[in-house]
Amino acid sequence: MSEAQIDCEAFAALVDHYFDERLVERNALDAHAAGCTNCQAVFGRMTDELSDLPCRTFVELVTEYLERSISAGERARMTRHLELCQGCRTYLDQIRTTIELTGALPPSSPDPALRAALVAAFRAIRGGPSSAS
Repeated sequence: MSEAQIDCEAFAALVDHYFDERLVERNALDAHAAGCTNCQAVFGRMTDELSDLPCRTFVELVTEYLERSISAGERARMTRHLELCQGCRTYLDQIRTTIELTGALPPSSPDPALRAALVAAFRAIRGGPSSAS
């Protein structure tokens, strides 16, 4: 979509992607909102709601969100943030995929020779087995 063709419908479809670094239409959204009071209001409401729970805070709380160990109110705020923020939806999907893939890995112990070599190297750095700390 070229920047000259963006309209209110396209704005509404793209505005929740605004903070996604990969969004190539950001300048078109800015240009459209500059001349459209309705879309300015939509963008204002969205950014006000996102400021209630910034992306950085969302990322810090994502584990608790997935484990459902946060209050219902906080969970609702995070869910609302997800409705507005494509970047955090993508991040949440990446975390879920990571959990799924690491949960599928079989537990394994390090090779005994490798473990012994690492312990010996650590002890050499720390000054031997009798060093205190």
